[in-house]
Amino acid sequence: MSGIEGIIDIQIDRKTSAVSQKSFGVLLFVGIGKAFASTTSGRWRVREYTSLTAVQSDFADTTAEYKAAAKWFGQAIKPAKMLIGQAWTVSGTLETIATTLAAIAAENSDWYGLAIYSRTSAIVSATAAWIEADANRQFFTASADPDIANVAPGSDNASVWASLKAFARTDLFYHTTAASEFPEIAVASVAMIEQPGSATLKFKKLSGVVADNLTDTQEGTLRAKKTNFYTTVGGVAIVQEGSNLAEWFDVMFFVDWMRARMSEGVFGVFVRAKKVPFTDAGVAMIESEIRRVLKQGITIGGIAPETYDIEGNQKGGFTVTTVPVSEISANDKAARKYDGLSFVAYLGGAIHSATVRGVVTY
Repeated sequence: MSGIEGIIDIQIDRKTSAVSQKSFGVLLFVGIGKAFASTTSGRWRVREYTSLTAVQSDFADTTAEYKAAAKWFGQAIKPAKMLIGQAWTVSGTLETIATTLAAIAAENSDWYGLAIYSRTSAIVSATAAWIEADANRQFFTASADPDIANVAPGSDNASVWASLKAFARTDLFYHTTAASEFPEIAVASVAMIEQPGSATLKFKKLSGVVADNLTDTQEGTLRAKKTNFYTTVGGVAIVQEGSNLAEWFDVMFFVDWMRARMSEGVFGVFVRAKKVPFTDAGVAMIESEIRRVLKQGITIGGIAPETYDIEGNQKGGFTVTTVPVSEISANDKAARKYDGLSFVAYLGGAIHSATVRGVVTY
């Protein structure tokens, strides 16, 4: 070897491996009856689309898949893509929705929102159960069942709401067109286009969805059931309620995002380092990723800025606590497991109503 390389040998190992990030802006719609052809792998379960035109190349405009895509891509701000998957019929029998979703997720798991072709209570509730067990996504569904708007929560034992009310990851949308249209996908589109934690679902305007004309009593019933609906207020059609059946949509959206980004960040530390030592310095490497995500959570509005009340109690921001390595048990050290990091974060929340009192006088 001639030249400087013969005297000085410098080798650089790139520690720049990037961990893939979960996408929170992608919806999966599950239809029925179509097997996507593949010359290399037989049949596909799911396909990616970036426009309504692309969807139309596979599905006629009378199909559930096309109608769903029209709502997804038809909002004021268009999402980048959606996935369409298929439930298969095997030997004349339609497989269970759990089988369908497991097969689709095995082929492509990069999606957060889910909507399906069916309005049948048994299939819808089975889908909600699958999403609940998955614990990483949210399910959007809709119903035109009048009992949802007209029967009080304590007396409703028959509507699809009754079969879904125990699930924390299902967003139910009541609309009078739900039997033949997919208004919940318009809701999903305007919700999922936002950065998790930065916006609420309530007050959003939908394209391609006509506002329902509901009585005050019906609206009160829907709110009591934490069911979303779409009505005109002050001359503007808006989404009302803005929640899933057990929590505000934006809270669940943000918490899922935060957990995913923390997992990805800490995993990235393990991947890029030769090793993370079982020392306080190694713990600090993990802690730095947790703090990074929490700080980002403040920036986007999911976590409240750091504040304190008059007595000095923290009411905003976050705290991170680590147990010194010297206090970790020998068994955990032998197992190479550090279980001493925790945090508390104060949600940013949102204002959905306000009360103003005033006095006028001479």
